[in-house]
Amino acid sequence: MEYFSQFPTLAPILDLTNYETVPVWARIQKPGGEDGFFANTLGNESTIPHCVMLRLKAPTPLSERYQGTSGSARNAGEVALQPPDTIMILELSRPGVCSHPSTAHGGVVSTILDEAMSHTLLSHFPTEPATVDNTRMTLFTSKLEVAFKRPVCVPGVLIVKGWCVETNGRKYWMKALAVQHEQTGDGVKEVIKSEGSGIWIKVDSKM
Repeated sequence: MEYFSQFPTLAPILDLTNYETVPVWARIQKPGGEDGFFANTLGNESTIPHCVMLRLKAPTPLSERYQGTSGSARNAGEVALQPPDTIMILELSRPGVCSHPSTAHGGVVSTILDEAMSHTLLSHFPTEPATVDNTRMTLFTSKLEVAFKRPVCVPGVLIVKGWCVETNGRKYWMKALAVQHEQTGDGVKEVIKSEGSGIWIKVDSKM
């Protein structure tokens, strides 16, 4: 939080009183090697040196979520009318995440969206440090779709807003929007860079 407080454009997000800071569990390297990609490969000074996540303090229970349109068909604009369950803020550095000059690789953007939606879903389960890994190991991405709208600028700050839009049994439908602040003729605005959606499955025990 302290690092991102230097960016004036992030103040409206960091000052939200209905959100709380929670751990980004995938940034913690595990003894067995789990999470090495997001914690180490994408967790150094040349890739993503800083990352923080905010969680909505009182989200709508999953059982009371959107009715009518199925989660897979619901568009990002409709979802964005609701407060996001989580907001992940990441500093993107170069050259480690670049493909084209000063542009984040699409695979990195996809990974970020996948992790953001995974952590969004996890936020609806008990996340005590002693047991959180047991829960995480039961949640798996079954389907992931990414729409690249505009290039993600590097170096820069990327904001990812995540929603769990529907649940049915062991299936969970997720949505995410990745945005960056850009200077426009009307001032600084959030510009959507990519959209993510997918289905997560919860299994009964560790696979």
